[in-house]
Amino acid sequence: FDGRVREPDGTYRHYESILHNRLDDPNIGGILLSIRDITERRAAGAAVRVEEQRLRVALECANLVVFNQERDLRSTWNFKSHLFDDPDFMIGKTDEELFPPDLATRLTAFKRGVLERGLGDRISVTVDDGGNDRFYLLAAQPLRGADDNIIGLIGAAMETTEQHRTEAFLRHAQRLESLGMLTGGIAHDFNNYLGIISANLECILPTLGEGSHVHRYGENALTAVRQGVDLTRNLLAFARQQPLQPTRLDLNTLLNNFNSILRHLTGPAIELTCDLDPDLWPCEADASELQNALINLAINACDAMPEGGTMTIRTRNRHMAGSEDGQNRDSVQLSVSDTG
Repeated sequence: FDGRVREPDGTYRHYESILHNRLDDPNIGGILLSIRDITERRAAGAAVRVEEQRLRVALECANLVVFNQERDLRSTWNFKSHLFDDPDFMIGKTDEELFPPDLATRLTAFKRGVLERGLGDRISVTVDDGGNDRFYLLAAQPLRGADDNIIGLIGAAMETTEQHRTEAFLRHAQRLESLGMLTGGIAHDFNNYLGIISANLECILPTLGEGSHVHRYGENALTAVRQGVDLTRNLLAFARQQPLQPTRLDLNTLLNNFNSILRHLTGPAIELTCDLDPDLWPCEADASELQNALINLAINACDAMPEGGTMTIRTRNRHMAGSEDGQNRDSVQLSVSDTG
């Protein structure tokens, strides 16, 4: 049994007492009592428990997977696991018994390199978790015994899936920004060329006899130029190089004119359909902002339908009751849906 004794100075010391029954021993004929002072041992044990608790809290906060492996790369200890419901499932197993062949081969080669060089290292790995890729940064250090010989390794893995997705999103945004700048520059130059062509056609057409085939050719060319001007206006809207200009517009006409750009953006794998109300009311909006919103929705649709699908754009008249000023208002509804 354990007990404690109060010293004269008011402090306590802890003792371990062991009783040995030797009544049947003729040489002793009694009970032996041995007492050992275990104050320092108890203090050391309490300190270890506090440090273990601190370590576990730190690992929980850092969301780390920490593991220990012997020289034969069999797991002997594991703290937390994002991949297995039971962390103890890893105990006694090698990477070949836990992971797919390609990943296991890469992990084993990495860890053997740490053991052979006697130096820490890190590696990025991808784990297939039921069809979803999860990304990890794995760091490992050789574990040394009392004689400074390497007896195994200790490693820590941090999941970087969200960071990886964020970086991919930023790279995509940077590409779009570069594309917008390039589109804006090309559209400006193209608009200048169209201006020259349009001015010359407007000077030539009055000199030609109306009704002649040459005059019709000139009118067709001028119509094509005006359509090209609309196209450059759409490109400039995509590049965000036009000021905000809320105007009264026909949303159906805007969508019909913008349809070709959306089809180029979505590609042949995605079917783009328009369900437009033929009696749609006019509305007030900034055409550039509307087109930019449509481009963003089309990009999202492409991401949601990598194997193809259908994207539908729909317009409807809506009567809104109970607005902020208490009055009823008519509005136009634009909706975009996809099968992704």
